[in-house]
Amino acid sequence: MLNLWIYLVMNIRRDGTSENLLRDLIAALRGARNPHGLNVHSGSCAPGALHLRSLVTVLRGAHRLLVVFFMFSLVVVGCSTSADRIKKEKESESSYKLGLAYLGDTPPNLQKAYIEFLKAVESNPNNRDAHYAIGHIYAQRQEYLKAISSFQKTLAIDPNYAAAHNYLGKAHELLGNDTEAISAYQAALSNLQYETPQYPHWSLAMIYLKQKQYQKGLDSLLQVRKLEPANSVVLYKIGETYREIGDLDNALLFFKESVSVLPNDHLAHYHLASFYLSQGSQSLASDAFKKVIELAPQSAEAATAKKNLESLEVPLK
Repeated sequence: MLNLWIYLVMNIRRDGTSENLLRDLIAALRGARNPHGLNVHSGSCAPGALHLRSLVTVLRGAHRLLVVFFMFSLVVVGCSTSADRIKKEKESESSYKLGLAYLGDTPPNLQKAYIEFLKAVESNPNNRDAHYAIGHIYAQRQEYLKAISSFQKTLAIDPNYAAAHNYLGKAHELLGNDTEAISAYQAALSNLQYETPQYPHWSLAMIYLKQKQYQKGLDSLLQVRKLEPANSVVLYKIGETYREIGDLDNALLFFKESVSVLPNDHLAHYHLASFYLSQGSQSLASDAFKKVIELAPQSAEAATAKKNLESLEVPLK
């Protein structure tokens, strides 16, 4: 009987269904205790007869007590769970920072850093930065599929993490997955708060130029130029692209600007010399090739410059 009462108390609902069931049970008990039909409310019932109102009151009070106890249990469990989570998050952050410290060694200790980053995600699977760092280590090891997996986990936690989109694109690009790479680079650029958008712009340009989509490549390069106006590599790459689409005036303009921005860059002089040579300006080409040899005599470009000067019958000195 006690078990039945507990069941009823714990299942009393607001619609009163269980209360009605409880009253039916008590009525049945009253009949069992009062077989002669005595008036139980008059006080003339036999000794031991049930006092119905008191019993219902007691049971309702017990119900409220159980609810309070249940809510208290939830609070205790919630506090315990919260404390455990905070502890795990602190452990994760500690492992992550130790991993960064190993990366700061000279030379970087990738294996020890990798182990600490793994510990970090084990303690807290939602540690975005730890997943991102693991992706970079896989990329360093040229394990690009694993790198992709780590960057995808990073983005599952924070879909707006532009840097993760950028390096996800790079991993796909290195595997030859141009379509996936383009999509990832574009996702990186969709975040207007990305601090270094020149990186995905540059990567997009390289893919487009490889695919001979010169106008798209040029558009991406010009975006990079806005962000890095003094980058001579970007400038002579723009010059090369203009030459590919037949705009020779703009090509020469950017080759010259590249040399002007970084006068000691032998590659800038080499590209300018090659352009002059292609246009039949032998004297200007000779001067630029000599500058290449002067700036980087042991470079591959210097070796080519010497051959070109020989073919032009120009003395090296």
